[in-house]
Amino acid sequence: MAKTSGKASSGLTFDTVVELLTMLDGSDLPTRVVYKDGPLRLEVERGTVHAPVPAPAPAPALVAAPPAPAPAAPAAAPAPPAAPVHDAPAVAADSEGRGEPVTAPIAGVFYRAPSPDAPAFVEVGQQVSADDVIGIVEVMKLMNTVRAGITGTVVEVCVDNAELVEFEQVLVRIEA
Repeated sequence: MAKTSGKASSGLTFDTVVELLTMLDGSDLPTRVVYKDGPLRLEVERGTVHAPVPAPAPAPALVAAPPAPAPAAPAAAPAPPAAPVHDAPAVAADSEGRGEPVTAPIAGVFYRAPSPDAPAFVEVGQQVSADDVIGIVEVMKLMNTVRAGITGTVVEVCVDNAELVEFEQVLVRIEA
């Protein structure tokens, strides 16, 4: 990890962010990394589920809006979420089907194969184990492998190769 001297720091760099994300990549365990540099604080967490934290800016909008639509928003899955990316259950819910969903761990570009001339990691009808790779999500030139997480048969591939995906968007469905 980048070290800072006792003097004023130069701030968070791209290399530092890459190093933090690399530490998380490949780990199946819930992980939390907190980076502090003076008044700057960066927290990266993986493998745990938290309720979305309301941002200070939307609070006045919620006061001005009628209270009835707020409870209806999570049930209205077809509309694109206006909330932060962490409101991902609505994204996952708009692709209901049979089998357990395997979702994107991060927003980025989804690749079904390790290279353009290679066969896809998984196809419909293929048997997979929990540790099998089903695809790759690329973010800022970092390749994040996505594992099945469940043993079973692939019943649906929900995303095309090289398609942009959102956090927790359903990539494939696997029936145990």
